[in-house]
Amino acid sequence: MNRQRLAALVAACSLVVALMPGTGTVLADRDPSSRFTEIDLGDGFTPKVRPYAMDPTQRVTVFVQLQGDSVADVRANSSDNKISDADKATVERDLKAKQDSLRPDIEQRGGTVRGQYQAAVNGIKVEIERGRIADIEALPGVTRSFRSRRTSSTTQ
Repeated sequence: MNRQRLAALVAACSLVVALMPGTGTVLADRDPSSRFTEIDLGDGFTPKVRPYAMDPTQRVTVFVQLQGDSVADVRANSSDNKISDADKATVERDLKAKQDSLRPDIEQRGGTVRGQYQAAVNGIKVEIERGRIADIEALPGVTRSFRSRRTSSTTQ
C-alpha cells in the first residue's frame, strides 16, 4: 500500500513541476546555433580531398533497366509458364536490338557498355562517371538504374 502512495505522490509532483510556468521554456527559448561561432572562409572553402561518394568524375558501374519484358517475364506471363526456343530467341534478339540502339547514346555521354542482359532482366551494365548517371536515366526506354556492387560468396 505504501508503494502505491509513493508512486502516486511522485506522479503528482512530476505533474506539478511540469505544469509550472517557465520550467519548460528555459531551454526552448535558447537558439541551438548560439553555441557555435561562425568562421569567415573568405572566398569559400575548397577541400584537398573529396570523398569518394561526392566525386562526380569517379567512374562507377550501374545497371540500367530498360522497358520491355525479359525472357523470364514473357515465360511468366504465358499460360503454362513455358515458351518455345524460337520465341525465346525472338525475345532475346528484339531486346538486344533495342539495347544496341542505345549504345551510341551511352558512349556519347562518356559511358562504356560492359554487358547486356535479356534472360532474367532487360538491361545493360554501364560504366560511367557518377555525375553522368542522370544523363543515362534520361535516355528513351530507360526505366531506372541501380549502382552495381561487386559481391563474393562467403561459403566455399
